[in-house]
Amino acid sequence: MEILRRSLLQSAAGLAVTGKSTASSLSLPKVKLGTYEITRLIIGSNPFNGYSYSLPSLSRHMKEWSTPENICKVLRMAEENGINTYQFSYHLQAMSDLRMHRDQGGKLQWILLGGGAMSEDLTLITETAKLGPLGIVHHGGVTDRRFRDGQHAKVQEFLKRVRDAGVLVGMSSHRPQNIEYA
Repeated sequence: MEILRRSLLQSAAGLAVTGKSTASSLSLPKVKLGTYEITRLIIGSNPFNGYSYSLPSLSRHMKEWSTPENICKVLRMAEENGINTYQFSYHLQAMSDLRMHRDQGGKLQWILLGGGAMSEDLTLITETAKLGPLGIVHHGGVTDRRFRDGQHAKVQEFLKRVRDAGVLVGMSSHRPQNIEYA
């Protein structure tokens, strides 16, 4: 069943007010990503990491609220409301939160942004690929910095390692010229 934008927004509004979906069996529109079907709306981790991109105090409050229990509660609610994919950056805590969600019966598919320690330690790519992500993406901020510093080869090596690990590979950037170069 295809959901119109209006009904999707109404469902989201009901979720925000009540914490429960207003649709009994919410089915969000999906797109193909390789052999996978992902919902066009996915959940991301920036709020969990305290990235409000506005006020430092808001970022601090977001980070304080984001305990593993609260993160798992949000992931469960997202899944209950039709979202089937989670995108987050590589951090030990984020990997632990995903395991906790899975241990509680969660089945969200996941896409990993390979920043943090993974951008420096490429052996983490192979280890993480064994855990079953749909794909691993070179983190946009790292891409931008590496391209600015003339370290294109490091980005290429990262992408090659992901490809060799057998998961979908991607590169993100905040600069269109980096995408054009790639």
